[in-house]
Amino acid sequence: MSNYFQGKTVLITGASSGIGAALCRALAQKGANLILIARQAAPLEALANELQEITQTQAISLDISDELAVNQLANNINLNAIDILINNAGIAHCARFEGLYQTDFRSMIDVNYLGQVWMTRLLLPIMKENGEGQIINIASMAGVLGLAGYTGYGASKYALVGFTEALRNELSGSNVSLTLILPSDVDTPQLEREEAGKPAATQALSGKVKPLSAKQAAAQILLAIEKRRREAVVSPLSGRILLRLCRLFPGISKTILDAITRPHNK
Repeated sequence: MSNYFQGKTVLITGASSGIGAALCRALAQKGANLILIARQAAPLEALANELQEITQTQAISLDISDELAVNQLANNINLNAIDILINNAGIAHCARFEGLYQTDFRSMIDVNYLGQVWMTRLLLPIMKENGEGQIINIASMAGVLGLAGYTGYGASKYALVGFTEALRNELSGSNVSLTLILPSDVDTPQLEREEAGKPAATQALSGKVKPLSAKQAAAQILLAIEKRRREAVVSPLSGRILLRLCRLFPGISKTILDAITRPHNK
């Protein structure tokens, strides 16, 4: 087993469940010191208690969309000690455009995009001053493919992808690296909530790629971090092939995607 994470301090947002919790458990086994951030205090505290048996763990209940609260993190943790920031927190409201509320659009932009920006603004200057660091932004394949049912969620992830690509270019030549993660569906409580209200067109699209388990997704993400990859598509082989084809043949892929959704767009 690699000792890459041994002794490193890793801050993970959205840590209380799903991919975030799986990342925390895997990192604890690899010897990392953990700072867990999530909005839901009860499951966050339960996870922290579990992991404290294995490694040094600190948990803070925080809404990353609250810029002021993010900036006050310096009062609770040693920001200089953080080696790796994993921007994992995210929310999803899956519905056709007309079925989404204004608050749905705002909340997804606030958490999925601006929350990651606030966390990065907090830690990037410190990492640059320290001369080293890693930032990992977990977006989505819906952030590079326009998919029915995700006019709000996809837009927030497109914003995160654009932010990550531009910032990565700005950091070229520095010792701070940036990794973009593009997961397909992952079997998490969030996906379960999505499935309950997915439009038929979205179900037709998502049925083409089998969801990964959170543990499988975490393993792929940690490998990408260790290899300092610019981008990692976290998906079964079928999802990786699908995205590759969509990027190579955008016109053809859009025709195929439209053909899949057309019978349900009534």
